Amino acid sequence: MRRFRKAAATVFVIGVATVVLIHIESREPSYEGKTLTEWLHLVEREGDIYKSYLKTNYLAGLAIQQMGSDAVPHLMDHLKPISPLREKVNSLLISSGLDERRILRAEYSWAAAHSMAFLGPAAESAIPELSEMLKSDKLSESVVAGRALAKIRPEGVNCLIENLTSDDAGIRSAAILGLYSCRYPRARQVSSV
Repeated sequence: MRRFRKAAATVFVIGVATVVLIHIESREPSYEGKTLTEWLHLVEREGDIYKSYLKTNYLAGLAIQQMGSDAVPHLMDHLKPISPLREKVNSLLISSGLDERRILRAEYSWAAAHSMAFLGPAAESAIPELSEMLKSDKLSESVVAGRALAKIRPEGVNCLIENLTSDDAGIRSAAILGLYSCRYPRARQVSSV
């Protein structure tokens, strides 16, 4: 009897999660037949090989630019840390055979931050999340957040300038790298000081 209840609960959780995922996916912007999550998957997973990465990065950038500001809320969802409950549901869904690209939304925080740079000022609403990501313990995430903030002018640049006075050397370094990558004149002046 106990096994039956556990099996029924598992089937119920998988069913509810599937319905939720279908609902989320139906609202997610797409381009050329691929959803935003699928484009992020390409950037995150296929970015390991440099030559492939350049092509993938270029195509993903075009796709995200075409999606425009509609992509920002979805990209912001990808920046948020994954909850323990979500991890548990994801592991159940993977064990049931669902495609991981459709369920591991928080796996793509690096690719989501990287993609914000393609949107430039249209991604202004993501500045608070990118600012938090700038403070990440993972160097790759903090650097990509800095570069994304540099493209969101002038508010993102102002955020980077504010972080130059941080007590944390990693945050200062990410802010400097972001400012240096920027072609915004004020940012160049500050980063060269």
